Amino acid sequence: MSMESQWVTFKLSDETFGFEIQYVQEMLRMPEVHAVPQAASDNLGVILLRNEVIPVFDMRCRFGMGSRQEQAAALISRLHAHQKDHEDWVAELEQCVQENREFALGTDPHECAFGKWCDTCSDEDADLSRQLQRLQEPHQKLHTEGETVKQYVRYGNRDQALTLAAEIRDKTLMMLDRLFAETIEHFEMNTRLSLIVVGTSACTIGIAVDEIHSVITCRDEEIQPPDSIPGIESFPGLIGLLPQKQSHKFAMLLDPAQIYPQLILSERALAM
Repeated sequence: MSMESQWVTFKLSDETFGFEIQYVQEMLRMPEVHAVPQAASDNLGVILLRNEVIPVFDMRCRFGMGSRQEQAAALISRLHAHQKDHEDWVAELEQCVQENREFALGTDPHECAFGKWCDTCSDEDADLSRQLQRLQEPHQKLHTEGETVKQYVRYGNRDQALTLAAEIRDKTLMMLDRLFAETIEHFEMNTRLSLIVVGTSACTIGIAVDEIHSVITCRDEEIQPPDSIPGIESFPGLIGLLPQKQSHKFAMLLDPAQIYPQLILSERALAM
């Protein structure tokens, strides 16, 4: 008879992982964490949960990934830089028209640094792709209108060039700036971690993850051995791979006791 198991899946960066549900006591948004002096690098501190002091560990750190806050800060810095690039681009365009000189900057929306980034952004990061997609229409409109301004200047239509350059500054750029600001705010607000409380009657710990995804039920024969798929990165505690529906990727199933020995959990043998 086919056996079934349930797994709590969660995200770390672009990867999906899972803990078997029998080890999961609770799932919640990260509460206030109190730092502990001289704690290990992956120990974020402790929380007080229903009068119990629980140590909290950063799973990204344990797996050698950069912290979510660091990644978000780098992304936000990049967005600010691209926003400033386009503000400077519009200012230079308008100044060139006023001074009746050739606008030397590019007008192809796919050739600026932001456009190249958008074109090469992986769909695997669905949230980033979705946010960048919102910027595409005003971004392309700005470059297209900039090319029209260049043509007006080239053929001596200076008044039309001045009018359109002012519209780009007051309308198209303003819309693009607003969407950049909303995107930056989205990533600033989206850095709060989630917490999976894992343990036994003897020991309980909190594990910080990017996002708790879902609880899935699978048959044991669906779970593949960790070394059965070439190119899959090996992580501590990896005991199985579960194909994800509508994706060519796998959820990496973990034994938390192999990652955090203090749990003293007996290893579960997967029936392959």
